Amino acid sequence: MKKLLSIILSVILAGSLFTCISGLQTFAYTPFEFKVNEDGYSATLTHCNMSGDVTVPRYYYGNNYEYELGYPVIEIGGYAFEGCDVRSVTIPDSVEIIGEYAFDYCRNLTSATIGNGVRSIGLGAFNDCEKLKTVTLGNNVETIGKDAFSRCTSLTSITIPDSVTSI
Repeated sequence: MKKLLSIILSVILAGSLFTCISGLQTFAYTPFEFKVNEDGYSATLTHCNMSGDVTVPRYYYGNNYEYELGYPVIEIGGYAFEGCDVRSVTIPDSVEIIGEYAFDYCRNLTSATIGNGVRSIGLGAFNDCEKLKTVTLGNNVETIGKDAFSRCTSLTSITIPDSVTSI
């Protein structure tokens, strides 16, 4: 009986250890952090752990897969990329809002392509991105917050679409 109990406990402990290790690996290699929004059907990107060329994902699938289709990423939260070593960023059409100071102090960012879903670019969103040269804005941007491109001293190209009603 003791031997059987010992075997069962060994199997349970080994399974627990595997689960913990698997969970740590998943977390360690996750380049983005998200939160599910209050509506329960969409998500906000809250932090990025990547460098280089970054494409924001259209969907967040969560850890529990309750919502099998994924949560559309509709917002890049404030300070989400602050100080990250990104060279370029592509924001998909699912994103509607770029939060305040979302890309603040991304000193190596040279280009940003903003999808057609984005309606609002927050206060200081690309503040102090001194190497930012080109920004491609989607056709549906309505508001560009104060100092959104402040201290972007290398900025050579940005076309403001007719949809913009407030800068």
